[in-house]
Amino acid sequence: MTSPEHKIPSNVKFAQMKEKSRFEKKPKNSIPANTLTFKERLSALANLPAFLKLVWQTSPWMTLGSSLLRLVRSVLPLGMLYVGKLIIDEVVFLNKGTGNA
Repeated sequence: MTSPEHKIPSNVKFAQMKEKSRFEKKPKNSIPANTLTFKERLSALANLPAFLKLVWQTSPWMTLGSSLLRLVRSVLPLGMLYVGKLIIDEVVFLNKGTGNA
């Protein structure tokens, strides 16, 4: 037998009882991105040192590892471009003597 607190009235539909998920809720302090000036966006960088301090305090080794991997990932495209340049330069150099011009 169920207690009266757990009984659902017959006139209440389940769709009405469904709560919104937390992803559907709009943040209280949200500001539309198109209303921010460049100066306001730049001022948000003032929070960066405190954020980085918290990340460092959480795990110095993971912070260093993540920073190193980010650096490697940022340099990889430049390295690929340089290797491509070397390949193209070599192809051009090898084809200089075989032209009919």
